[in-house]
Amino acid sequence: MVRLEEWDKLEKLEIESLPELTKDQIEFARNAKNKEWIYYQLTTFPPGYPWRDGGLCLQVLSDGLSLLSVVEHEYYFGIVAQIRETLEFQGLRLDLSNAVVIPYEEMEEGTLN
Repeated sequence: MVRLEEWDKLEKLEIESLPELTKDQIEFARNAKNKEWIYYQLTTFPPGYPWRDGGLCLQVLSDGLSLLSVVEHEYYFGIVAQIRETLEFQGLRLDLSNAVVIPYEEMEEGTLN
């Protein structure tokens, strides 16, 4: 877990860190279920509302979402790339300008975080 005093030492997310999506991943990102998920987030929560979902921390904007943090793992980078595709396909945006990368920590077997 990142301590508050370590927060300013975290690296900013570089757009180049996100993987290029395959054709199948793009189709998945644009499917109705994902569009409904975005619609739900933007109509249920007010701008400024933050939430954590797995290795991501996102915040609602009036015209999309802002990524606040992401765990440094290819799985989560892939999720961010898919969320960005879903938003952009609908004419919305994913703001990455304030996103920081949280180091990935392996869980020890038999422990819960």
